[in-house]
Amino acid sequence: MKPVLFSVTEALEGRPYWVREGTEICYYKNHFTRSSQTTGGVRGKSYYTATFTITFKHERDVCYLAYHYPYTY
Repeated sequence: MKPVLFSVTEALEGRPYWVREGTEICYYKNHFTRSSQTTGGVRGKSYYTATFTITFKHERDVCYLAYHYPYTY
């Protein structure tokens, strides 16, 4: 699933939308494990990493990234 991006410059130009962006997207389990305190006593749960590449369209733009569209959207 591609992350979503919101560009403030695009919004000021009349396009206030969250759009799916990114290439070379990869999700994988990393080598860090969660403590049993954070998982309610269950041992061995892992953390995951998401990597991706984004090329921004505007110089000096403020952009917001999210895994999925915000709930209020």
